[in-house]
Amino acid sequence: MQKRIYWNFVLLILFCILLLASSFSLLFWNVARQGEMDAIRAQAHAMAGRELDQETRITLIGADGVILHDSRGAEGSRQGREEVVRAFAYGSGEAVRNSYTMGGATFYYAIVMADGSILRLSRPLNTLGDVFTTTIPILIAITIAILLLAHVAARRIIHKIVHPEIEKQLATQKQAEKQRREFSANVSHELKTPLTTITALSDMMAGGMVKPEDSERFALRINAQAQRLVGIIDEIISLSEFDEGKVERNFTPIDLYSLAQSVINHLQDKADEKGVSITLEGEQTTITANRRLMDELLYNLVSNAIKYNKEGGSVTISINSEKISVADTGIGIPKEHHDRIFERFYRVEKSRSKATGGTGLGLSIAKHIAEHHGGKISIESAEGEGTTITYHLPPMCE
Repeated sequence: MQKRIYWNFVLLILFCILLLASSFSLLFWNVARQGEMDAIRAQAHAMAGRELDQETRITLIGADGVILHDSRGAEGSRQGREEVVRAFAYGSGEAVRNSYTMGGATFYYAIVMADGSILRLSRPLNTLGDVFTTTIPILIAITIAILLLAHVAARRIIHKIVHPEIEKQLATQKQAEKQRREFSANVSHELKTPLTTITALSDMMAGGMVKPEDSERFALRINAQAQRLVGIIDEIISLSEFDEGKVERNFTPIDLYSLAQSVINHLQDKADEKGVSITLEGEQTTITANRRLMDELLYNLVSNAIKYNKEGGSVTISINSEKISVADTGIGIPKEHHDRIFERFYRVEKSRSKATGGTGLGLSIAKHIAEHHGGKISIESAEGEGTTITYHLPPMCE
């Protein structure tokens, strides 16, 4: 956006400069043209023997340098004048000097006649003040026109570029603020649930309300809720590290196929409990990445595929040099939820997520891991038809 504004203003400035230069050129061309026309008129009048205009002076000087005739009535010798000296020496001569008779800077041109006398024409030159007096009104008008054009162009640039960008930023800020509020509310809720359970169970045990034979069962429930609490906190910390850019790179060569097999081994018992089969397809694929993060990404995707699968369903992990995909035969995700499925704490069905122990952070973390490695993550799913989540590897990882 900044580059676009910069180049638009550069073009506007160049346009104004070109317009101003063209206006000056046209103005001074017109002044020079007028001077040429005046000179031709004077020459025509002289050749026709007609009376010259009041600004043109004609002087006839004899071979001895004495004035024979002057249209302004001047008398005396002009033998030492520069233009006269040059005319006697070279046949013609010219000079510019201040003239008392003409009242200012004057151009003189002298030429030797056939009888040896000199015909001299002279005409006052426009002074700088005269030029400014003539051109200033026009220049002011041109400047005002350029300023108006620049004002209109600047408003158009602001209207077309700046305003939409500001509105976009404001919308982004509002969305970010909304997500922060939702995140805070969800964090409070997610932490409160296991803490409430732990508190209730421990109070019952402390108050002697639990039979000795049930103590172990209560202790296991407390431990399970504590583990869930630790898991939520770990996931929140991971997301905070991504937000603050504190996630270590520590990229090393990794065999994705072997890593996926390791994840399957860790989740096999969980899959067996639900009767879900896991299949690994593809080939040995080595990439340069953070091993811990890639393990977490695969673990989250496969764990979700098992968790939200049907009894007796299946999970298929496919690996090649371009992508990693995890497909399941589970409950599927309606299309209207696809855009938000990677948001923090977002769950399609909260009741089902609570029943399976989901927090809604797994896919968000997976997306951050994918982006941290320069890749992207996508979803294909339909309600009741299963889900396929794909991590598209960046070229540099291959």
